[in-house]
Amino acid sequence: MSARTAGKSVIGAALGIICIATVVATCSPRGAERDETVVKALKGAGAPPNFKIGPPHYENTAAVAPPSASCPLGTIMVNLGGDGIYTRPIYKTDGTIDTTPNLPITAWPLAAQTVAGVDDNIVRLNDGTFLAEAHGGIWSAFPGTPPVWANEFISGQVGNRWAAHFVKGDSCGANWQLSTPLDIAAIGGGKYALPRPSADADANDIPQKPDVACKDQTNDSHGRPLWWIGGGDRPEVYNDPYTGNVYMTFHGISGPYCPVKDEPAFGFGVVVVSRDKGQTWEFLAEIANVPPMVMTSTPDGRLYLAALNWTEVWLYYTKPTAPGQLPEFVAPPTSPCGLDACPFIVNQLDSMGMPIPNQLGVGEDIHRFENNIQISRISNDRASSKIRVAYQDKNPTSSMQQQRVVRVEIPPEGGLPLVKPVTLVDAFDPQDHSVIYFNFNDSDVPSTPAGTKSNTSMAYWYEAPRCREGELQDGYRRCHIVNADSKKCGTANTVR
Repeated sequence: MSARTAGKSVIGAALGIICIATVVATCSPRGAERDETVVKALKGAGAPPNFKIGPPHYENTAAVAPPSASCPLGTIMVNLGGDGIYTRPIYKTDGTIDTTPNLPITAWPLAAQTVAGVDDNIVRLNDGTFLAEAHGGIWSAFPGTPPVWANEFISGQVGNRWAAHFVKGDSCGANWQLSTPLDIAAIGGGKYALPRPSADADANDIPQKPDVACKDQTNDSHGRPLWWIGGGDRPEVYNDPYTGNVYMTFHGISGPYCPVKDEPAFGFGVVVVSRDKGQTWEFLAEIANVPPMVMTSTPDGRLYLAALNWTEVWLYYTKPTAPGQLPEFVAPPTSPCGLDACPFIVNQLDSMGMPIPNQLGVGEDIHRFENNIQISRISNDRASSKIRVAYQDKNPTSSMQQQRVVRVEIPPEGGLPLVKPVTLVDAFDPQDHSVIYFNFNDSDVPSTPAGTKSNTSMAYWYEAPRCREGELQDGYRRCHIVNADSKKCGTANTVR
């Protein structure tokens, strides 16, 4: 499994870890499940200096190739997107941990007329090889008939639009080869790729008014209308070990293309699937614009997407899917959303039967994503459909961030998910620290021996201290005005 990193140093923030497993009662002839067992540990502050890749790299993901016959020392790899792929061995030849600092970075083998940035992913495929992704731009020939805006000058290039770029590495995270990109102009009839009118001075960044109206669009020094690239953002890539399908979700903003129609920008969420290990991609569904949309699957072939819509925790899921087939999303019995797939709401209920909302804590010292939702599988057989979902909560006395974990079970016949509480993850010092960057790591099915079954998941997070006067963390301040300690945040670039 891959894990997205913030790319910031975390000095002064402790790292927390829990392991969650479903316990089977041995005294029951049917092996009835009891409550899940949660084991928690605190691992201390930061990582060894030789493993830090912080600034300028950010929004990166990591994967591991365990030691094997083809990769005897094992490999840690970090996808840095447009900056390349950082790899290092786990062990030295004498069996000790390799702590060699500053190993080289392998450049991405990008094609002409493309650029790759951040928001990247890396996953291990069923054959043991790796697929890495980075989003960016493409301005080569359009797939099919060029659109009416094909000759517009967009974010520095004519005909520029969003693309997800892919490279493939061997089972040891080496020999990276370019694969086929996902050109957003190739899906949905091109409606997700429309350029966005800009009022910025140079159109090299997201418009200051994200929903700039056509009347506000300005020209550059050459008299050309300013356009910002339309398309996707916040991609998530998931390899389903049970079907062999590779899925990607992303959200984005498209248009309006003013010469044709003056209307509000079009926000969207999209799910695509590859049935050939990332070589080609097929459109699967349009969903709501609620990034990030994280994924997991269960051995019966169901795919699950979890997302946050303000206070609501959303879950999309599919019917059981056989290898090589396209999944079909299950629709809620009520409240149609008008899109290809619609969500179920899976917030935990309180003692009065009311949903416990997703809500942000306050006072963190470290920049963190506003929407942090994570998902993990429980089922290890084809007869059940059970997962875990973790979403944000607020400590009732300190207002610091914590994480709520629930168990979601899909009945055999489908229908409404059954939601049960698992645990509430609070900081060891909940009055002065927040739980942020919470992330699940499940067992890597392709790397486990045949027949191995596990429903244990590891979760990790940072425990970040409250804002205090006169302090700055890596140049980032995310103090909230309701936090009394942050009224006089410092201005010096210091790290605590």
